[in-house]
Amino acid sequence: MKKQSMMIGLLPLCMLLSSAANAQSVEERLGYCAQIKNPLERLVCFDDLAAGKAIAYKGPAPSATAPAATGTSTPVAEFGREHLANADDKETGPSKVAITVVRYSKDMRGLLQIETNDGQVWQQTSSEAFPFDPKASYFIERGALSSYYLGRTDLNARTRVRRIQ
Repeated sequence: MKKQSMMIGLLPLCMLLSSAANAQSVEERLGYCAQIKNPLERLVCFDDLAAGKAIAYKGPAPSATAPAATGTSTPVAEFGREHLANADDKETGPSKVAITVVRYSKDMRGLLQIETNDGQVWQQTSSEAFPFDPKASYFIERGALSSYYLGRTDLNARTRVRRIQ
């Protein structure tokens, strides 16, 4: 009888301790889900947490200071690669880049295709006439909604382009 009353007395204490540990665990898992970079994975993590499912909790949350991937790429080299299939999800970088045209051509519709000195290839997408002079200096600037514009520094003229390589 004494054992039974002792067990009944310890039951609320055990419940209190387990709920406190569970609350801390939920807070940790919530913090872990909040710091996942991929939006779809983050949403799945929050959904699993809300449904009471066990999430793939791998210890502390991923740190923002995780080592970068191997390979050195400069912001200028990554400029305009956002829409390419193997590009990272980065929006940081310059909004305007000065370029040097090393090769250019026009297709049968009269649209311009240029290659820069660092190997980038850009193609004109808008059909308006653009005054191209191989000796002039050019820039490419970021526009709204993932658009890019090729412009001349000596004229107030620009045309819409997209990076193809």
